[in-house]
Amino acid sequence: MAAIPPADRGAGFADSRLARTASDWIFKPRGRERGRVVLTQRRVFILPTRQGIVFAGMLLLMLIGSTNYQLSLGFAVTFLLAAMAIVSILHTFRNLAGLVVSAGRTAPVFAGDSAVFHVRIDNPGGVMRHSVALSHPGSPTMFTDVAPGQSVEPGIAVPAAAHHGAHALSARIDAGLVLRQSRRELYRLSAARRGPAAAAAQP
Repeated sequence: MAAIPPADRGAGFADSRLARTASDWIFKPRGRERGRVVLTQRRVFILPTRQGIVFAGMLLLMLIGSTNYQLSLGFAVTFLLAAMAIVSILHTFRNLAGLVVSAGRTAPVFAGDSAVFHVRIDNPGGVMRHSVALSHPGSPTMFTDVAPGQSVEPGIAVPAAAHHGAHALSARIDAGLVLRQSRRELYRLSAARRGPAAAAAQP
């Protein structure tokens, strides 16, 4: 299935500067991953989205109000919504667990151009995976669905000067309250060739 360019699906905590700082601290560079990477429990992390933080604050206010006014119905609604949030976390985990990620082919480019990095995502399980995202800082996030037993190879455009970055694989489902993210470095290029115009201008 083809990747779906984002409309407004990627907005949230995971796109903020604070999130990028936290992500860089959590996902410390460990060198390039080689071969096929299976997204096991130790390779994915759960982060709240902006909507999730607001939702948690709303639950806290509802809990304080229910306690202050001794509202039994308020307690019931608060814990019901909290339980739904926990279930959404479990569904998000199932959306990524077991996926196999590997680096696809990338054509050489000249310096100043944009290189399109392709990442192959295989779904060996029998469950449909929805809204799996491929992202890179400064580039638009690409979303794609992966059918059971199928594979997709979405691509993301990265300026040649930023070739040495890492790809991040993430998923957002349900109400977008949580973001389960696995950041794996699949590519590392040292430099890009100069373009014909730049080479001709060289004395």
